[in-house]
Amino acid sequence: KHIALRYNVYNEGPSMSKESKLFAFIPVDSKLIENINVTYANTDCKQRDRRDDQIQPPQATPNLETETKLLVCQEGGFCDMFECDLPKGMKKEERATLQVQFDFLKKNAKLMGNVLKFKIVTSICTMSHNEDEFCVNQGQIV
Repeated sequence: KHIALRYNVYNEGPSMSKESKLFAFIPVDSKLIENINVTYANTDCKQRDRRDDQIQPPQATPNLETETKLLVCQEGGFCDMFECDLPKGMKKEERATLQVQFDFLKKNAKLMGNVLKFKIVTSICTMSHNEDEFCVNQGQIV
């Protein structure tokens, strides 16, 4: 099954944006996820080396039922990381689309016995306006 996730990215202002980076994190499970593609404003984002531990994905702790398999990027875990260039000069309230696509292998999921649901958690983050911190939320590194 082909999955396509779309995120609206916009400049909250008040100033025009500086050149920056956006990072997308997708959990790795070669039995369940393949053909990952990430684009920003219809431009391919480049995949970064998994061993680059300078940038960690934001942490997620969703509630789960026992028959649910969670695929999520954990600190120090396996995750595909994509880097997208955000151009400078994005005006306040101007929008662009980040798209994350991948194939979920249902035929392999059906072989997983008592698992009835799958939850795939992707995450995105940007550099701070200081350009020296990654994955920042209201001044706090996430």
